[in-house]
Amino acid sequence: MSKRQHSNVQTPRSTPIVASVNFAHRFLSIYLYYSGKLEAHKNNRPQKWTILRYQRVIEPSRQPYPISVGQYVTPKTFEMHLRFLRKKCNVISLDSLLESLDNQKAIPKDTVVITIDDGYVDNYVYAFPLLQKHGLPATFFIPTSFIGSMDMFWPDKIMAAILTLFAHGVTFSQIDIIEKDFPDLFSSTKEDFSSTIAKTSILINLLKEVDPNERARIMAHIGVFLDEVGGFSMDRYFLNWHEVREMSSSPLVIFGSQGASHANYNELSPEEIIEDIRNSYLDFRANDITPTKVFCYPSGLFSKNNRQLLAKLGMEKVLAIGDFSLPQAENEKALKTLVLGRVQMFDSASFSNDLFACRIWRASAFGVPF
Repeated sequence: MSKRQHSNVQTPRSTPIVASVNFAHRFLSIYLYYSGKLEAHKNNRPQKWTILRYQRVIEPSRQPYPISVGQYVTPKTFEMHLRFLRKKCNVISLDSLLESLDNQKAIPKDTVVITIDDGYVDNYVYAFPLLQKHGLPATFFIPTSFIGSMDMFWPDKIMAAILTLFAHGVTFSQIDIIEKDFPDLFSSTKEDFSSTIAKTSILINLLKEVDPNERARIMAHIGVFLDEVGGFSMDRYFLNWHEVREMSSSPLVIFGSQGASHANYNELSPEEIIEDIRNSYLDFRANDITPTKVFCYPSGLFSKNNRQLLAKLGMEKVLAIGDFSLPQAENEKALKTLVLGRVQMFDSASFSNDLFACRIWRASAFGVPF
């Protein structure tokens, strides 16, 4: 898909693709937090520590294209999180946590580790200064092929492309390959900005489930339409290596690998996974960065098959998203690679101290997790 840095045609400045917190859920978070029930829940958890996973720290209304609600916290919310963590928790680096696990040291109650994925430039603009201000450590996992590039992850390209076409008067229904391959998306005949965002979000989720070659074919076809209107405009999405080196010079910051290409490893062959990981570490070496030994699954996507492969590569610990509480079962230990789960943090589910605390400690209300 064609990209350009400037355009005379502007897509409407967007609000995020949002989901509001259920009122009852919010009421329960307040009750759990202020009644002492959350403290009792924490005391009953077998695992006394938590790893948080962030992606973007941004003001979504200032972005040229919509951002998924599950991807970001605002700078205001992120700073609220850091104030809470500094006051209420024992925040340590990921490497410090691993050292304690390796040496079977006792880990203090309320221990929290901060990780930030995907290498977006807002990590440097907003997250890094706030971490320095509050003196809290974090580990940043980056897809090294995107660092210093003007590229985008493929879902972002789809959203940017279709909204650019919309701005040029090309409606969703006029992109024939979408109607041919995904006819259910056309049950609604609305062609306004909001419905275009909604349909594009559904399309992106559908494309995640198709064969990568088929996905590439559909994207190439959309790219033909895009070329006819001159491509889309974009700002730099990712960190560059100068910024990475500057951040790495801080004693609060460690970098880590999530591969080079940010591919879904469930879609790659073992040989392709090995090559992707190898390229990532070569990129770190070429830029004088020593990464943590922990590997982070791209997008947090986990499978036992590639876990076995990572074990063969000597990676003793990997990060995913979800609940992989310790101790793990004996059959899991036999794989020799320890999976550390993380809690995804995003603004609409953590904009207050009570919601944030319930989410950190994986509280639930009537079986529904925060």
